[in-house]
Amino acid sequence: EGGDGEDVLVGGRGHDDLTGGAGNDFLAGGRGHDLLLGGDGDDTLNGGRGHDELFGGDGNDTLNGGLGSDILSGDAGDDLLYGGRGDDQLHGGDGHDFLSGGKGADLLFGGAGNDDLNGGNG
Repeated sequence: EGGDGEDVLVGGRGHDDLTGGAGNDFLAGGRGHDLLLGGDGDDTLNGGRGHDELFGGDGNDTLNGGLGSDILSGDAGDDLLYGGRGDDQLHGGDGHDFLSGGKGADLLFGGAGNDDLNGGNG
């Protein structure tokens, strides 16, 4: 778990729960089914290979689902969400968001604000 500064948290092969806290954080999940919570700040979250859940929190966040079937939620702020290869769910939340589904059969929900949605190749 991170603190108030800019944290770098990297998961391993198992199922990881990573929490960035306040600040501009970088979180990477790894191979397992991971839960990534960015918190306040402009965060970058990378899910990895498993079926992951990524929550950006407040701030302008970048979320990359990766290879599995993932759930991505940008929350408040102008967020960039990229689903990846699996069958993903992308939720933009408040703000002007960009959502790109990727290769799987994806569900995209823009939320409040002027959002750009790209379904991808699935």
